[in-house]
Amino acid sequence: MKTRIRSKHPTHRALRGVLHMPFRALVNFGKTDQSCLPRGRYVLINPPESVANAADKLQTKRLLDAAAVKTAPWWPDWNPDRFPVVVKHRRGSRGTGVYLMRTPEELAAFFTARGEAYVKEHFIVERFKNYRFEYRVHATPTEVFFANRKARKDGVPEDRRWKHTFDNSVWFNEDNPEFRKPTTWDDIKAEAIKAVAALSLDFGAVDVKVNNRGKFFIIEVNSAPSLGDATRGGYLELLPRLAQQIKETRGVFIK
Repeated sequence: MKTRIRSKHPTHRALRGVLHMPFRALVNFGKTDQSCLPRGRYVLINPPESVANAADKLQTKRLLDAAAVKTAPWWPDWNPDRFPVVVKHRRGSRGTGVYLMRTPEELAAFFTARGEAYVKEHFIVERFKNYRFEYRVHATPTEVFFANRKARKDGVPEDRRWKHTFDNSVWFNEDNPEFRKPTTWDDIKAEAIKAVAALSLDFGAVDVKVNNRGKFFIIEVNSAPSLGDATRGGYLELLPRLAQQIKETRGVFIK
C-alpha cells in the first residue's frame, strides 16, 4: 500500500513511490502543523506535536534537561558566566541563525543590533565547546539504525570552521574507515536513543559533538534530516518495522 510522506526537505522526494507498507501510513518529516495530516485512519509516524519539540530549540533544551540528556550548558536567564558562547535562533535549521560570541562585548553588540527583548524571545544561548568531531546518529526510542560522521571539506575558511554545515562538510558512513568510531560509541548511541525518547519522537537524527577523548554532548535532534543514498536505504529498512511497532502499541491515528 502506498505510504504518504509529509516533508519540508527535497531529499525526501526519493522515498515517494518506493516506500510501501501493508497498511495505510504517513511519515512526517519536520511538519509541525496538524493541517499536514489528511483525514482517515492510518499509522502516523512522528506526530506534529512531537516534531514541534525538536523544531523549537528552547523546548528541546527544556525536555532534554528534564530527561537528564547530556547537552551543552546553557543559560535560560541570559547571564552567561563563561565565554565563548553560541547564540541560536529557536527555529533555525541547516546551520542558519547560529552565531559565535567570543566575548561579552560581542554578545552586547548582538543585543544592540537586534534588540534585547527580541533576542531573548527568539534565541537561546549556550556554551561553545570546540570538540573536534561531529556525528549524526539516526535513532528511534529503542535503537540506532544508521550513523554518519561530518567532516569539514578542505579549504573551508577559518571563520567558518567552528560549525559543521551542509555546504562545508562531507559525510562518512559507519562502514568507512574515516568514520573513526569513538571509544564511547555505545554511550553515545544510548544517549541518542534517550534524546529521541525525551522529545516523544518516533525517529530523529541526533547531532553529537565528541572530543579526542570520547567526551560528548548532544547538540540537537532533527526530525527532517537530509538523506543520501545510504541513509535513505536505512530509512527504507526501518520505517516498515517502525510502523508495525507503532500500530501494535499506539494504534492507528484517526482524523
